[in-house]
Amino acid sequence: QSRLLLALLACMMLAGCGLYTPTHPGDSVLPEIELLDADLIKARPHRQEWLLHLRIHNPRNTYLPIQRLQYRAFVDSILLGEGEISPNVEIAPLSARNFDARITSHTLQQARDIARLLKARGNIPYRIEADLATGWIPGSTLEIRRLGTLTPPPVPPTGR
Repeated sequence: QSRLLLALLACMMLAGCGLYTPTHPGDSVLPEIELLDADLIKARPHRQEWLLHLRIHNPRNTYLPIQRLQYRAFVDSILLGEGEISPNVEIAPLSARNFDARITSHTLQQARDIARLLKARGNIPYRIEADLATGWIPGSTLEIRRLGTLTPPPVPPTGR
């Protein structure tokens, strides 16, 4: 009886995986993630809290359900932090959606290095690594990566 139950469960899981295979042209294209901005919320000597403004692009011809987003953010080669959100949303076909995500870094040295990058006032390279859980079925996770640059806002001129 337990073998029959395990076989039935395995068949259901295989059938469920078939639900998320590409069925339309363009559905095999992976979603894209973009870091729009990073705001420092709190800065303490050994703990800094950041708010990341992310955008996920759905280049597919079908809705993209997102149950969970696990992410790691790097500024230059420095691990800024990692986190997870569970938005439980769908992104419409050929569109994008913005998300805010909090992360915490735990060393003062990271904050100093990031502050030095920001003071340079040039484009700041970043890397986002993310795992998107795209449904209720375990194992329906997409791995997406993005290399990009953040452009700091211009410094306003000082009036004399």
